[in-house]
Amino acid sequence: MGKAYRAIGGLSIHEDYVDLLAAEGLDAFDALMSARGEADLDKPGLDRWRQRLQLAVGGRRLYLKRFDRPPASTRMSLRFHGFKSPAACEWHWLERVRDLGVAAPTPVACGGDKAEDRSLLLIDEVPGTSLEKWLPARGPAADRATRRRISNAVADLAARLHEAGLFHRDFYTAHLFVDESDERGIGLSLIDLQRMIEPRIRSRRWRIKDLSALNYSVCPDQATSTDRVRWFRRYRSIDRLTASDKRTIRDVVAKTRRVERHDVKKRGGEESREEPREEPRMDTDGHG
Repeated sequence: MGKAYRAIGGLSIHEDYVDLLAAEGLDAFDALMSARGEADLDKPGLDRWRQRLQLAVGGRRLYLKRFDRPPASTRMSLRFHGFKSPAACEWHWLERVRDLGVAAPTPVACGGDKAEDRSLLLIDEVPGTSLEKWLPARGPAADRATRRRISNAVADLAARLHEAGLFHRDFYTAHLFVDESDERGIGLSLIDLQRMIEPRIRSRRWRIKDLSALNYSVCPDQATSTDRVRWFRRYRSIDRLTASDKRTIRDVVAKTRRVERHDVKKRGGEESREEPREEPRMDTDGHG
């Protein structure tokens, strides 16, 4: 897994974290598989074979993902794409996007048993707060320049991924972390890469999926249609929309509506937001 990692105790451990894990007795596969976290991060409805924990290790906050006997369908899908385990899959994508210059969690350790029935991935914390939380908490008070820098950073990150043929498949604001303390300006990190793909065909389908997920997760009162088109122009590095761009935007809006209907159905027909959600839309006249 590269020169920066050392094989220890059934794990591949990032060399910068070897001493840290050893000091806590966590430098072995079995030790991490049995470790107790300071917080259980499992979401309601998460498959039982997956577990996510927050660990305090030597004054640092690390996140542990453990996988215990994934279902046959998951294993078949992983093997079809060349991965032995869910942990190895996300490890690969973390390394891939970081090689592109996209900020993502540092892979600290990864390992699995011989049969790959059980596996784990340990990652470091990324700085900042999720864009999902930043928008309602900081967004209204932020000046236009700050909002524009964040918007541009998200557009540039999406463009870099998509131009490299990579698609996140869960490209929501919850998976983008904003760091306003970054000395270089606005820092932006991408998390939860376990479903990322690099398709050889039908890439447009996955582009629309990523863009509609982001469009849906930014509420109507958090960005105007003009803001969204401006974002799209930045994403495409263009000044004016072409006919193809307008068709893409229409497809994104249509997909966004389907995502919303699915979300409402999944929640039992009740909106979780305080106010009914307006129809998401983008004007396609190229102005703004």
